[in-house]
Amino acid sequence: KAVNSAIITFTVFGKYIFEEYVNPKDIANVGDCIIMTKQIGLSGTAAIAKERFDELKEKFQFSYIKKAFEMEACMDIRSEAAVAENLGARVMHDLSRGGIYLGLWQLSEKTGRGVEVLMDKIDIKQETIELCEPYGINPYKLMSNGALLIVTNDGERVIEELKHQGISGNIIGRLTDNNDKVILKNEDRRYIEPPKRDEIEIFLSEK
Repeated sequence: KAVNSAIITFTVFGKYIFEEYVNPKDIANVGDCIIMTKQIGLSGTAAIAKERFDELKEKFQFSYIKKAFEMEACMDIRSEAAVAENLGARVMHDLSRGGIYLGLWQLSEKTGRGVEVLMDKIDIKQETIELCEPYGINPYKLMSNGALLIVTNDGERVIEELKHQGISGNIIGRLTDNNDKVILKNEDRRYIEPPKRDEIEIFLSEK
């Protein structure tokens, strides 16, 4: 079936940090930290709540669904990008279509490094988990506007400044010396495959 509902996307404009273009492959180093700001799935969760509000209100209190609507207010990444720029971040990459899995894949390709990430460090709201579950949506493949990946050699300093600005962030992993794109969960080592379609596109096409 064709997608017959609106999908919201965002384009972020910024300024060059340097006078000339700097190739991320030239400045991203093995061992650099990968920070993720906010949570995954924010924009996707808001879209699910809007699209299936009548169904969801039968399962959840309105006050709970309202938290999903309010995630739209978290889409702006300019503040965290400014913090990262001021502290000399190597690379930044916003999460949008395809969610964290596609974002990590793209970050690896952009930097020319592998990525190794701890699953339990990837922050996700409970509302996202519970609104995705009835529809079989994988939140790790769900559009995540509002979250930003930051590559830096001074992760703790960036995290502290983000907190000072009222922005949550976690060090979720590091760049490695190969092309492997890996997520570690407990004792499991899983290789990331980039999703061909965002989960929200699949969800809307099956309406």
